[in-house]
Amino acid sequence: MITVLLPELPEGQSYTRTKLTEAMVNKGERIQPELILSEQPYAKAQSFRFDIPEGRCVYLQLENKFTALGGYQLKDAVGDLQCAPNYPTYISFVGKGALLSQYGDGKLTLAVRNADNVRLDIGRVQGEQLRHIANLNSGSFQKPDLGRLKFDDIANFKTETLVVNNSEPRKSDYLSVDLSQKGLPRQGIFWVKASAVNSGDDSSNDDNSNKLKDSDETSEYDYYSEQESKKVDYRLVVLTDLGIIVKRPLMVLNLCLYNLLQVAIRYPVQP
Repeated sequence: MITVLLPELPEGQSYTRTKLTEAMVNKGERIQPELILSEQPYAKAQSFRFDIPEGRCVYLQLENKFTALGGYQLKDAVGDLQCAPNYPTYISFVGKGALLSQYGDGKLTLAVRNADNVRLDIGRVQGEQLRHIANLNSGSFQKPDLGRLKFDDIANFKTETLVVNNSEPRKSDYLSVDLSQKGLPRQGIFWVKASAVNSGDDSSNDDNSNKLKDSDETSEYDYYSEQESKKVDYRLVVLTDLGIIVKRPLMVLNLCLYNLLQVAIRYPVQP
């Protein structure tokens, strides 16, 4: 298979199958795709891997030298034009759970891909407003859904921006966020929202960009990459000195709370 990386066009111009000429193809750069072997000697689909910059186009030409099962061959060569979408922008908290010990590291880990910055909004839920989480929540505790009530109305927020390396947008970077180093109260329930922001995004310069939302914020649809993008993630975190032990001896569930500063008291389980 012949693979040609076509020259980069000025902004606002694009390649089309009807206007692609042999002269344009000859100005391109030959690249060697990697064949991904299949489990069967004959398969309906063959996969190739190659690395090209995002947004660039390649011309693919399949010569009539491939032999299918039964000895069949193509009558003529087949060519096609394909353009690579932009790498998706993605951010997500790593792992599950919502309980952090105030005596440990108190760290949350973020996986970030194709983003220059991460805007971190951390809000401590006001004590008198905690009842709303129990009464109105239709989601999980880790990711609650309070309907029309926004966390802007029941929490006091602080915002900061973290810089991401983003030297290779196709790979994920990992950031560690230590809540104990953010000048927050030692205990409480915190709403943590992480937003992936690129320097060219309009939202980074918008005066309303600091308004918090409980749902994902999506921008203008961008080819295939937008389907794989996830620009916002959030989590409700409990920073406390309490932990939970769950025991299942003899098919009996024994749930007890213990204080991390004291020795856990073990209650005998009745058979």
